[in-house]
Amino acid sequence: MEEQNPSILGKEEKEFTKMYTRGQRWITLRPILRRVGIGCLIAFDVLTILFYAWSYVDYGIIDYFKERAMIGSIAEGTDDLRAVSVARAATALQVSSVDIFSLGDGRVDFLAYLANPNEDWYVQFTYSFTYGSATTDTRVGFLLPGESRKPITELAVDVETIPSRATLTIGDLEWVRLNHHAITDYTAWQTDRLRFTYTDVTYDRAVPIDTTTVGRSTFNIKNTSPYGYYDARFHLILLRNEKPVGVTRFSLANFEPGESRTLSISWFGEAPQANETLIVPDIDIFDPASYMPIRGETQPDVRERIPTGRRR
Repeated sequence: MEEQNPSILGKEEKEFTKMYTRGQRWITLRPILRRVGIGCLIAFDVLTILFYAWSYVDYGIIDYFKERAMIGSIAEGTDDLRAVSVARAATALQVSSVDIFSLGDGRVDFLAYLANPNEDWYVQFTYSFTYGSATTDTRVGFLLPGESRKPITELAVDVETIPSRATLTIGDLEWVRLNHHAITDYTAWQTDRLRFTYTDVTYDRAVPIDTTTVGRSTFNIKNTSPYGYYDARFHLILLRNEKPVGVTRFSLANFEPGESRTLSISWFGEAPQANETLIVPDIDIFDPASYMPIRGETQPDVRERIPTGRRR
């Protein structure tokens, strides 16, 4: 028989000893690791239960009282909020008495003034004049923010008898708050758009036409604003000692910036005695449809610089 190499036997014995030692350690540690794992699971379950219990207490009890205190503080401040809302709300328009001007042929003109005390509010409305048991047609008007004396008129109304008094009825008010982010200085913004000059203003109440005489107002009006208007409307009011004695309206189509026009307006019927003439623009500067497009310098058409035919 061949003898086994003692070095090989030593290696096998060492390997067996290592495997035996490892197995013995695993047998010893296995129940310990099992108990540690079970303890970790129990600790995780306990922490989870504690977390949900705390969440319930925090949301259901602590936050409940916090929310009640917050709601109470909001309720306590409602009076202040209401005071601010009332202070910022638009106040009522101011309406003057109505002046009645007889034209001497069974017709009358009505004139009243409206004031908008709200510097932050633009308003549109409907209006009509009531005299006796009759009422004029309903019209639509507007007031600019802070406009203090806006003429409201109804002209050449047929009446059976000259009424002694009339009232102005305002309805269907639609308020729009001024956007100060878009218009930072409204006074300058308005002035820039309603810049008109009136020169050579005269009034003659006895201008002969054929076999009769009429009153006639003559004046020059210039648009010194940088804006043109498709239909620039104005009120023309005659005053005697600062009291209105006659009113009419006129409009200028396509009134361009920098343009001047000389006008003659006849007053038919009984021409009143007057020593002052007042011209008041009636242009809705908040309506984009009021403005003519701004004219710029003529530029060549870019299409003329692009070849349209095929190159050969």
